[in-house]
Amino acid sequence: GLEVDAKNPAVHLALGDLRARRGDAAGALASYEESLRLGGDRIEIAFALGSLGEFDAANRALLPLRRSPPKDADYWTIEGHLAAARGDVHAANAAYDRAEQAGADPAKLEPGRREALLRATK
Repeated sequence: GLEVDAKNPAVHLALGDLRARRGDAAGALASYEESLRLGGDRIEIAFALGSLGEFDAANRALLPLRRSPPKDADYWTIEGHLAAARGDVHAANAAYDRAEQAGADPAKLEPGRREALLRATK
């Protein structure tokens, strides 16, 4: 049979993605949180949690990185997405600007910038 390393955070991240695709949001959340507990990639996990609409959990995943933020386009992109989800236009644009400076494709950030504006006007 298939051997799976239950202590590998990437296994739990992949399992979470599979559960999310199957519509099992609670199972996906549990898998993502287990991946985090096992030391998985906080940025990847934050993206996954954000795609589930679990913005508080995504924010918690990034907390340890915020003390000394990486100069990483993906990090600043997810920070922008989370700010956009809150309707915080200023924080979203600042994060997306940092993502662009780190090499992110501006076209891929534009939907997030628009979402921040839309949420802020509600």
